[in-house]
Amino acid sequence: MKTMEYNSRFLENTSIFTTAEEDYLESLANEYSIDQLLRNRRQYENRTVDYAYVSGKIEGNQYSRKGAAMLLQYGFTEAGRTYQDAAMLVNLRDAFAAVMKNAGGNITDVLSKHYVQAVHSQVAAQLLRTEARGQVRRRPVAISGSGYLPLASPCALEYAFEKMLETAGKITRPFSQAVYVHCNLAYLQYFEDGNKRTSRLMQTAILAAHQLTPIFLQEKSIPDYLTSVPHYYETGDYTLYKRLFLKEYKHTIEELQGKAPEQLLAEKRALERIRGSRR
Repeated sequence: MKTMEYNSRFLENTSIFTTAEEDYLESLANEYSIDQLLRNRRQYENRTVDYAYVSGKIEGNQYSRKGAAMLLQYGFTEAGRTYQDAAMLVNLRDAFAAVMKNAGGNITDVLSKHYVQAVHSQVAAQLLRTEARGQVRRRPVAISGSGYLPLASPCALEYAFEKMLETAGKITRPFSQAVYVHCNLAYLQYFEDGNKRTSRLMQTAILAAHQLTPIFLQEKSIPDYLTSVPHYYETGDYTLYKRLFLKEYKHTIEELQGKAPEQLLAEKRALERIRGSRR
């Protein structure tokens, strides 16, 4: 496997979505606003559980979807699952709720070192040592399945982290800004652990601050996610992740509206069963 060291030029690339793609994503967001999501209590609670479940699955969490719902809604742990897996899901639920509370907030506050560190601290609660939560990584890290070698020096990480946030603040379109931070925060591996979880939450936080509905990845799209992120690490190319984002955001809005293909198919089959039982 070819070894690739950190490349500072990746952080300079802010050309992500085209103007047409940004306009398309914003038009989708307008079809089901973040205010609609927050007002629909049942929908919001279900989305919160789903977010935690899928985000956890990306990290190898072993809870089933039903088990995650029982844990997060009623506090019942699934038999045979570890404390660490339960803590991961609870942390993801709580961190998601926290960033969603900032809907319509100040984007400058979100794009701050303090905010990112606070998100990570919540993600890592009970999973990392207290002194490592929200703090720069002080030991080298390897990326499983990739030849990419992140920065090892805490001083270099601090500089790159601040440079990333400064660059993000100059991006004027919200979806490009969210994807930029997601990909580059994950790329830096600034924290000892929980970097991708924090990156996905920051993506949500940025969209929420811009009063835009967040993205909810489908479980079946996890393999594509796990391909697109290392691809960015190794190439600095947003193409695969951008393609995934466009597809998944469209599905997110359709599902929130009850118009996703699988929802329409289930509705059709239910109607057919009802009609069949009346004959």
